[in-house]
Amino acid sequence: MWKIDAQPNLTVYCSRGGTICIQEGEPADFSKGKFSVVGIQPKALAEVIERMRAAAESLQEPDVSGIKLRLPSDLKAALHESRPLRVKVEAADDVYGTDTITLKPLRALKVEILKTRPQFGSFVEQDPHRSEAGYYAVPVVHLVQGAAADSFLWLPNERRYGTYDREHTTIMMFRPKLTWTKLRGDIERYFAATNMGGGVENPELAEYFCPWPSVPFVAQTPN
Repeated sequence: MWKIDAQPNLTVYCSRGGTICIQEGEPADFSKGKFSVVGIQPKALAEVIERMRAAAESLQEPDVSGIKLRLPSDLKAALHESRPLRVKVEAADDVYGTDTITLKPLRALKVEILKTRPQFGSFVEQDPHRSEAGYYAVPVVHLVQGAAADSFLWLPNERRYGTYDREHTTIMMFRPKLTWTKLRGDIERYFAATNMGGGVENPELAEYFCPWPSVPFVAQTPN
């Protein structure tokens, strides 16, 4: 039997059999029972619950460890192995408050999950999960660091460049076979095509990305 003096308001009782009971108020007298008493601050408990929630949510996400970057050769040639590359984009100043975006070095690039739920595009009404809570887990590579991180993405499965509208959880992709050399040479135009108004401004350059049926849907239980 052991006891740690309780903090105000909350007491956690832990039985030897693994049962846990959280009680508000003064701790009970379990000196002759099979419980240990552990004091815990409400703020600390809230942090523990949040970490558990985040951990449980991460376990739901598809494993991306087996997805390769598949970076185009001209992009790899343009990026340094360890040093970021600063690129001037005047139009970015209106959106991100800076006229320069910073591309990550090669060794910082990785595949990660982007949670998307398209809100634009003619296909939205055909979403097979439109009545469910959750998101489509899209593997992407963020090419840009900092506040403008969503401005240019690489989608390794589609092998296309794109951008992300975080407010509307929507991915927009640039046209197939677009090379980094061409994108870089006309970067102001490509930036303006997808970053200026929360949608595709120039359908000749970009289109909305439809995640189904190729992207897994992760269902969530509403809080």
